[in-house]
Amino acid sequence: SPDGQSLIISGEEGGVGNLWIQPLKGALRKLTNFTSQKIWCFDWSKDGTQLLFSRGTPTRDIVLLSESE
Repeated sequence: SPDGQSLIISGEEGGVGNLWIQPLKGALRKLTNFTSQKIWCFDWSKDGTQLLFSRGTPTRDIVLLSESE
């Protein structure tokens, strides 16, 4: 965290991403309470007053490439 007094942890429960805060002195507690999607990345704003994050649902495409004659 910007004040250096806690860690922000990204994790998943049941495929849903959320953030937790772990103070250096104190108990772990859930910071967000999302019910869908994953969290891709997060960071504090420069002034330390806002937590910014990116969320979404993963999509994957499989493409087969072959050499044609």
